[in-house]
Amino acid sequence: MITRKTILGWFGLSFLVSLLPFAYCQSLHHHPDHLHNPVHAEIITKHFGDTDVDFEHNVIILTKDNFYHLVGAHEILLALFHVPWDPKYNEVLLEYEKAATILQKDHPSICLGRMDVSEHPEIAKKLDVRGEEPQFMFFYKNRAYAFEHSSKAEALVKELIRRQEAAWYPPQNLPEHLIELPKEDIEKRVSAKDFAVVLYYSFTRTSSYRILMELENAVATLNISDTFFKVNVEPHKDLRNALGIPPVIKVYRKGKSYDYKGPKTTKGMVNYFRKEMSPPFHRLLSSKEVEDFLKSHQDRPTVMGYFENEKLPQFLLFTEAANRLRGELYFIMVKQFTPTTTWTEHLDAEKWRIGVILPEKDSDPDIVGKDVTRLINDLHSIEDLLKFIELKATPVVGYRTKRNKDTLYKRRPLLVGYMDIDWSSKGEKDTRFKRHRIAQAAVQYPVVQITFAISHAPDFKDEMQRFGLEDVNADNEIRLGIFGSDNEMYSLRSNERITTSLVQQFVQDYLDGKLTPYYRSEEPLPDTEQNDAVKILAAVDFKPKVLESEKDVFVSFCHPLCKVCETVEKNMLKIAEPKDYTSVEFLAMDTSLNDPPGTYPVPTYPTLYLATPKNKTVPLKYTGKDFSLKEMRKFLDRHVSVPRTRAKTEL
Repeated sequence: MITRKTILGWFGLSFLVSLLPFAYCQSLHHHPDHLHNPVHAEIITKHFGDTDVDFEHNVIILTKDNFYHLVGAHEILLALFHVPWDPKYNEVLLEYEKAATILQKDHPSICLGRMDVSEHPEIAKKLDVRGEEPQFMFFYKNRAYAFEHSSKAEALVKELIRRQEAAWYPPQNLPEHLIELPKEDIEKRVSAKDFAVVLYYSFTRTSSYRILMELENAVATLNISDTFFKVNVEPHKDLRNALGIPPVIKVYRKGKSYDYKGPKTTKGMVNYFRKEMSPPFHRLLSSKEVEDFLKSHQDRPTVMGYFENEKLPQFLLFTEAANRLRGELYFIMVKQFTPTTTWTEHLDAEKWRIGVILPEKDSDPDIVGKDVTRLINDLHSIEDLLKFIELKATPVVGYRTKRNKDTLYKRRPLLVGYMDIDWSSKGEKDTRFKRHRIAQAAVQYPVVQITFAISHAPDFKDEMQRFGLEDVNADNEIRLGIFGSDNEMYSLRSNERITTSLVQQFVQDYLDGKLTPYYRSEEPLPDTEQNDAVKILAAVDFKPKVLESEKDVFVSFCHPLCKVCETVEKNMLKIAEPKDYTSVEFLAMDTSLNDPPGTYPVPTYPTLYLATPKNKTVPLKYTGKDFSLKEMRKFLDRHVSVPRTRAKTEL
């Protein structure tokens, strides 16, 4: 007899040799009488019987219990992986539901699903889904493929209909284009090559199959021999420890390894590797070419080099820096050392020069303290050059955007002036005028002490809210916040007009340690109203109740939209109520209303920390994905200051 368990076994086994799927559903009991879509009803009834499958706005809700079944049951399924508290997900969801409604009417055999990866981390782990932002995955005949297309409803519908046509077939796995290497041959095969790529994989992780297939197809398209390799890390624990969780792609140049920073689709890999195989810098032959290049490349700084010949050690360092900083800065090499506004006349005896040229938007002609190109005359190591470039590519007050905030402006401390920024001919003068107020203060401080930037306020509303800053307006054109080197956030919450002297005082107060970090906080509950064994923690009480407490503190950081958090809260209550952990205070914080200090980062939900009297500022993080009563107790038993009093049945 074929049972549900048998079918689950079949599909589960097929997914160990293929890539896993994902779906999105709509709040109804799955029984066919309740389904809007008769095609989905027939498919689901065939594979599930009378099972719970929920829909929301024609999107299937995927869970760990139905995921494998649904992927196996549908020839085409598009899955959206997400966490419910992500604001970007909510934008994508509206378009996704529109697409699902259109497809249900005209193309009912195409299924759209979604999965909350915080609720089903085991599926996310197998598929190599991160969860930091919404991620699509396309499943065709029980196999997973990357899907990097527009999230707009019309574009999704168009692409899915195209993939349903008989003429379309997914990229085929073309074996043997990647050369399999034993561990002992890695260095020998890549050390002498100008360019090589190695995929470190493990077939115990399903995500390795997907990446392997995409890379195989990319290599077939590139048609380059003896350049792309693969290594199975499963038998080699030392490799796994050194590289992290597979699959991992490394780029090698003359034996030096670089992280792969490109997409995980065939098309994206092809484009990425073509760029990576090209020289890391542009060769320009005349002053006119330099001028034209700088005019057309205004989104990031440009590093310019002149070398009398390419055998100079400084040229090799320049090339190494260009490789390391690919995609972050532009690099150009000029044939002759010509005087420009940024290059001074050189002496015939000078054999090389390196300088950094800032985009026009990052330049303030009235401020010359740091906002000019600097030339480096002495160079001994790649570290010297990288340090020079990092410092000189940082403007007095740069233009910080969503695109460059994690590269050019990752240095801390960082002061950001939030304002309405308009670089059009109509608004540029006003933008520069407002920035100049900050720049006049910024020149008083070296880059190594603090960095300054401006950001367009409407693009960074989330940051402004975290700083506790109000929107900019006619009376308050600039709002100021400092990202501290201690991972804290300091804001100038004042309705005074921002002047240079006010900026300078704000910065000096930060550097002198006079500022208090800003935390959003709900009103704390009085102790008389805290009757549960797990107490509610407000941000304003974090210092006295956690940092200054003489007891161990086990604290959970949760979000109302996180379903796993409900399990954690229930299990914490079960652990806390017997009061057998006599040295431990149990606390819970809602991070939708409160901000924890920077020493307690919350990358996702739920996040749990144990702070003992000896490690209040460096707490122990619960790193497991299993939030069961048993595992949470194990963690506490291993780390609490005073062992718990065990019941006789446990002894």
